Amino acid sequence: MLIKPTIFDRSFSSRVTVAKSFTKSCARKAIPKPLISKSLTSFAPSTTAVIFSFFSSHSLILIIADFALIINLVLLIGILTILEATLTLPGIAGIILTVGMAVDANVLIFERIKEEIRSEKNQIVAFDSGYERSKTAIIDANITTLIAATILFFMGSGPIKGFSVTLGVGIFTTLFSVYFIARLLTSMYVTKNKHKENLI
Repeated sequence: MLIKPTIFDRSFSSRVTVAKSFTKSCARKAIPKPLISKSLTSFAPSTTAVIFSFFSSHSLILIIADFALIINLVLLIGILTILEATLTLPGIAGIILTVGMAVDANVLIFERIKEEIRSEKNQIVAFDSGYERSKTAIIDANITTLIAATILFFMGSGPIKGFSVTLGVGIFTTLFSVYFIARLLTSMYVTKNKHKENLI
């Protein structure tokens, strides 16, 4: 005796088919284009707002920080391209988090420089001390984040690994852009304008 498939059976089989196709798309790390476009739409305005807020201050130091931030993003995307990493939603989240970490590092450095300027008449020494004395806090924060990213990479799977890779690479590009590019440009600017006041 044959039993006809019920509506429940057909509904269940269709759900299984959808689940299998979703699993295959996740295995290929393929994210639907509408989701990626929405993520990029949220990423672009936030990054642009950060850059223009620095430009609107009319301070060359903050413009240097803007330039370092742009270089940071270019390096991050370039390294991810070399690693042939697929752009996923967690990966975009890692890029946005990298932007926040870079801005946070610059804010810590500039606030430390302001404190040094109050107690140090030589502005070159004050700027150098600001970078050196803020290094401990910034490196400690990035090391703890790197440890978390490493744990996510080895214990996670799929999109979680993509997020951890983006976050880990972003940590190194942030430190490079802040302590090599931004510091080099800042030292050149301060050396040429060492007799001026209110450099920051």
